[in-house]
Amino acid sequence: METEGFGYLPGRFSLSKEKINKIIDILQLDKKAIKQIKKNKKKVLNAVKTGDTQLAKVISLNPLLISCYSDEFESVLIYKYPTELVEIYKLSEGQILLTSNMYWPKESFALEGDILVKSDLRYNWRDAITFIPLFLCENDEYILELTNKRSKKEMVDLLEAATLEYLEKMPNHIRDGFKSLIYF
Repeated sequence: METEGFGYLPGRFSLSKEKINKIIDILQLDKKAIKQIKKNKKKVLNAVKTGDTQLAKVISLNPLLISCYSDEFESVLIYKYPTELVEIYKLSEGQILLTSNMYWPKESFALEGDILVKSDLRYNWRDAITFIPLFLCENDEYILELTNKRSKKEMVDLLEAATLEYLEKMPNHIRDGFKSLIYF
């Protein structure tokens, strides 16, 4: 299994019905939102199965904020999740996690407003859709094993530097971590 650099490496994850149901309970979703999650299930499954795995870092526990790296943007996006996940997954500040990223083509659209623009980077994508497999997928042991394999020092250092840069330049930009489950 390739683990060097931030190159494309799909996670090949499977969704966990139990974890999805737990999220529905935590978010106290209404029938319409639950129906939308079920409608989006194939898209989400494709995203966690074929999406590009990258590193993420827990940067705050209350609120639960996770910095998710994208090599396509050479930056991070910050996501907020329900604090109940801290206890469920025994999360700690600074903990390294794994993401599964999908991208929306740029075409004639502008970049999303919370993407940190770098003048020396050519943008082929306008947005990233990021999922945390630990919160959505089966086989925690495999997820943690792949996280450890991807957590090379240079990758972690890059994630940390990108997180600091993003927090400095885009301090008020935080995404809803589970929004893509409903509005994918």
